[in-house]
Amino acid sequence: MNEYRQNRARLAELNSDIERINIALERLMDARIESRAHQEEAQKKIASAQEYLDEQRQMQVTHRVDAYLGWDVVSQPEIARAERDIEQAQQQARESEAYRNELVRRHDELRANLSALEWQRNNTIVALIEVSPAHAKMLEEIKDVEARFLRAIGTIRDLTSQGVKQGIPTHEKRQFRSLVVQILEQDPGTDGSVSMKPGNIPQSEWRGIKDALIADHNAPLPGEAPPKRGFLQSMR
Repeated sequence: MNEYRQNRARLAELNSDIERINIALERLMDARIESRAHQEEAQKKIASAQEYLDEQRQMQVTHRVDAYLGWDVVSQPEIARAERDIEQAQQQARESEAYRNELVRRHDELRANLSALEWQRNNTIVALIEVSPAHAKMLEEIKDVEARFLRAIGTIRDLTSQGVKQGIPTHEKRQFRSLVVQILEQDPGTDGSVSMKPGNIPQSEWRGIKDALIADHNAPLPGEAPPKRGFLQSMR
């Protein structure tokens, strides 16, 4: 029972860690989209700054010719300012790229951590079920049903060998293909194995239990009572 409770507690931790990582991954994805926009903006600033620098350099050449011709030079080219602008734009681009690279690295790192935690959670759920009282009870019920079923099959075979009819009409054999009919129709001398046809097998109450435990570590197993809720929880 202690191992069962420990697995419940471990599942609670794993569910919490996985939820936290999923939230972080969503935020990182949003940040990556935003960082892409910042990178594009930085590239536009570089292009604009480069264009302005080219214009100022061309103005410098033009002014040199004007000066040679003795013409008045009204304004001086802003080469230094243009170079500062392009350096700032390039620095912004480098910072944006470094930031985005770190976002990608952290996203990949968390994805790897998430995969590991999900693997641990799956193993914990399996272990939780295997050591649970509910699973032990289910196995005992299967053993009891198997024993009663085999006794019934033995009875039918013994009676059949003595000429007593099976009591299963031919048209019902074709229609329902019950497990009893399948066993009775096995060829003599085989290993006794039966090929089950799952068409009419009903779903058990254990179906979907893994998803339930992923959603809530306190989800009751079949046959268990739901966990008691505190006063504050019941008010939510």
